[in-house]
Amino acid sequence: MLKKFLTIVLPIALPFLVYWGYVLVARWRARRTGGAERDIPWPWAVLTLVGVVLMVSILVGYRILGEQANPDQQIIPERYIDGEVRDSEVVDDQGSSRGGTPAGE
Repeated sequence: MLKKFLTIVLPIALPFLVYWGYVLVARWRARRTGGAERDIPWPWAVLTLVGVVLMVSILVGYRILGEQANPDQQIIPERYIDGEVRDSEVVDDQGSSRGGTPAGE
């Protein structure tokens, strides 16, 4: 669940949350200084930059922290067997595996 949140929800939602926070601060400053609220600039460049930085950081993190295999090994993804979800595992050409404990153990 945390993996889905960090890789799907956060990269999509964080730029909008940052923008929402920026608008709140800009409105507060506009009221304090007597300026008009519609004079708040649209920071599309900042939103784009935050989205790109999040995307790159997730891709780099996945590459560094993700399960990696040698060219002579095969990665078997997560799967549903006998009513339980089995983790992914790396299988050597000889058939021996490492990893792959059932979820919840």
